[in-house]
Amino acid sequence: MGPSGVSRAQQAGRKGDRSYRLSVEGTLERVKKRLDNARKELDYTLRKYQREKRSRSSAGQLPQLKALSEQLKQLSRQLEQQRPAAPAESEGVAELGKRLDQVEGDIEEILGTQDKLLEMAKRDRLNWSGGLRVTANSFHFIDHSVETVPVRLDLVVDDFGQPLYDPGSGSLLVNPVYEQRQRDIDKWYGSNWVERLFLAMSYDITDNLRFYGRLAVLKYMNELKPQSPTLDMHSTRYPRDPTLRIERAYIDWFITDWLVFSMGRIASPEGPPAELKEDTTRSATWGVQMVEAEMETAMFTIHFDSFIEGMNNFNLRLYYVPYITHTDFQLSDHTFLFKHLPGFEEMHVFGGMFELGIPGLGNNIIQVGATYIPAFPPRNVAIYLPDLDMSISPSGSTNPSSLGKYAFFTSLAEFTDIGGSGLDFFVAYHMTILKPNDGRIVYDVPVKLPIYHPLTGDTGLVYDGTSRLEIGLASYEEGPGTTN
Repeated sequence: MGPSGVSRAQQAGRKGDRSYRLSVEGTLERVKKRLDNARKELDYTLRKYQREKRSRSSAGQLPQLKALSEQLKQLSRQLEQQRPAAPAESEGVAELGKRLDQVEGDIEEILGTQDKLLEMAKRDRLNWSGGLRVTANSFHFIDHSVETVPVRLDLVVDDFGQPLYDPGSGSLLVNPVYEQRQRDIDKWYGSNWVERLFLAMSYDITDNLRFYGRLAVLKYMNELKPQSPTLDMHSTRYPRDPTLRIERAYIDWFITDWLVFSMGRIASPEGPPAELKEDTTRSATWGVQMVEAEMETAMFTIHFDSFIEGMNNFNLRLYYVPYITHTDFQLSDHTFLFKHLPGFEEMHVFGGMFELGIPGLGNNIIQVGATYIPAFPPRNVAIYLPDLDMSISPSGSTNPSSLGKYAFFTSLAEFTDIGGSGLDFFVAYHMTILKPNDGRIVYDVPVKLPIYHPLTGDTGLVYDGTSRLEIGLASYEEGPGTTN
């Protein structure tokens, strides 16, 4: 072969090497892109399970995902280093191909595992769960307490025994007479069956936005007569009819890894240590020493554990709860939508709670919380009168703006499965501080009492009307400005 033939053969070889090198570079680029995409999806999965761990105290596949993420990062760095920087001879290109073949099998195996985990994560974006609980109770109710009850009305008379009248209303002046009676109640409630059904869901709307919802039914078995809760926050806490009601419905917005904003009907009922009673996992945030009701709030959660190595649960929650009592809505006049019930103003509740899990002591919770209401206005809450077997709503208040100031402080320490023994321990504390003023909620209580003359006795007249009952933050004896 002549020189020209050798030259053409060398040129063809170099062209072949260049084509092969370009093919290898293209393969490396495609694999690197796939690894980069896989890492992005895996990062989402890691964040999801980290949030699950914080909200549900469950790590799930977290260790496996972290290990997989590190492998993907390492392979991506290796592929970047193996990219040829300059033209090479056939031996160099062949060696590069061999190195690519060596890692290709590991890449496919890792990505196969990653695909399975991501498929699980995608299915977990929408989670459904539920539960049914049946409780059989037997009660023995004993009540021998002493109560003060009105028994008659005595006329107010002058020195000559003549009845006196109110100059303003023209009505007879009377003085109520009370006597103390001892209750004599001793009754067995041998069979009291209650069933509770709940349906729960959670959905990852976006990478940083999650929705939680839970519907519940609580009722006596084979009975439709419901108890009537007086507050919305107790709508699923009393046995009622078989209608699903909203127990929880709220949004979590993960602003950063350490800051979360929540709004809605949050997970407050059945907090710790209520899970010990039912032998279940923790299902709510707030301990029952602080609240046991469906609270609708706006809340920030600061996760200090994001900054402290080795801490899995250390956070501060700050919340605001609004209360408003509206008039009946009138569709014919939209201005009624903005009117409060006369005598009952808005109430604003502020509070917070520290929560800490002590590392190295197993499953434990430490909570310290406080709530403050600067002005506690009268609330439109009905009261039950057992002697009349009826509930009455308030007719108004003596001070629509406030009954005084209200605050409480709570703490909880809970340790479960201590040392693997199956033994659980908890201790809780709650202290309420009231600073009442002269404000009272007014109730017009139906009464039917005989009228007596202080000298001659029964007049044969009967008063059939109402008696005014006033309830404040503290009793009359304590008086305004007294701390209770």
